[in-house]
Amino acid sequence: MQDNTNYVVAPDIERARSLPGAFYLDPAVWAAQRRHLFAESWHVLLEDVGAGEVVPTNLLPGALDEPLLLLNDEGVTRCFSNVCTHRGAILVEQRKL
Repeated sequence: MQDNTNYVVAPDIERARSLPGAFYLDPAVWAAQRRHLFAESWHVLLEDVGAGEVVPTNLLPGALDEPLLLLNDEGVTRCFSNVCTHRGAILVEQRKL
């Protein structure tokens, strides 16, 4: 929505209203959400990682496109960047079966 409207949820549920449908389709709102909500907060990745396995995945495909590696380290799932900072290349291309 290009009118810079501030949306506030009324604390009284009887006065609270849903956002207009256009809000959910607005490219400017989506861009702001990617920058301020998705890029700066923790997210749950629901990926099954077997023992000793390294799994490449992508956080929010089509939005953030953050390449990640999930690693099962003795029963603990760990998450790392899937990009080599020296060469700017993807480390693991596909899951090994």
